[in-house]
Amino acid sequence: RIVVFPYFLFSGVLVSRIHRAVDRVAADHPQLDIRKAPYLSDHPLVLDTFRARAQEALEGDNAMNCALCKYRTQVLGFENEYGAPQTSHHHHHEGLGEACTLCHGDCTGACEEDVKAKARHHVHHH
Repeated sequence: RIVVFPYFLFSGVLVSRIHRAVDRVAADHPQLDIRKAPYLSDHPLVLDTFRARAQEALEGDNAMNCALCKYRTQVLGFENEYGAPQTSHHHHHEGLGEACTLCHGDCTGACEEDVKAKARHHVHHH
């Protein structure tokens, strides 16, 4: 059995792409038991973790795992980014889907063709 579990807090285009890819692989390999799990969403354990992290921050006992991120310690290959402010590299992704009226709640990917068309007009290079 193969279980594909999107490790995301919210639905969106990426989750719908993952599910469609799983569907294609399952169709190509019917002998395998391939299942799709939902994204994390507001699972009680996720909410408990958020509460625990907030309480740690209030008590001054927060030891987040970002202590070793490339912005806070020198990491081979990322020397230029040490000490730099942590910012998004794709400002046009901020708020993605807020104006979408094609899906209500979970993203169905209905707008994905529109997203691909807009991506062709990228003004910067990766």
